[in-house]
Amino acid sequence: MIKSRLTVFDNLPLEVIRTFILPHLNYEERIHLNRCLPVQDRFSRKMSPCSITKHDQKVAISIVRIHLEACDQFSGSKKYKKMISMFKALQTPRCFRLIAENPGFREMTVSKMNEMVDELTRIEIPMELNQRLKLASEIKKLRKKIEANGPYGPRVTYDDVPLLSFQ
Repeated sequence: MIKSRLTVFDNLPLEVIRTFILPHLNYEERIHLNRCLPVQDRFSRKMSPCSITKHDQKVAISIVRIHLEACDQFSGSKKYKKMISMFKALQTPRCFRLIAENPGFREMTVSKMNEMVDELTRIEIPMELNQRLKLASEIKKLRKKIEANGPYGPRVTYDDVPLLSFQ
């Protein structure tokens, strides 16, 4: 039998935690606090699906931003490796939702893919053949996925959706 270690929260009454601590925590902090509590004392409030989607969109945006910044930091061979990983990331369901729900982002992605294809066809750009093939392959996969999942509806906004919370 596995015994859990006692935490500081075991000495506090549950009402103190609910009244004075929980209202001041964000989503991630609440999850961590909940995991520190004994199973019978954990909070089981459901979250709104729109808030979950908004949170997921924020995470996807940060993932894409990290990949874009990594592409800008490097040049040459490393830059193209980062681009390959960025196009792979854009094909994941979480990041592809950005393409599906935001026409502006979708159009920008398609135009950047067209620019990359033009760049790949120029011989004077120093790039290994293997990298050219991998990058072309990832661009082709993403383009096929964009075409296969259309037609797309209007832009989906989450501006009026409250942040992720248990209340």
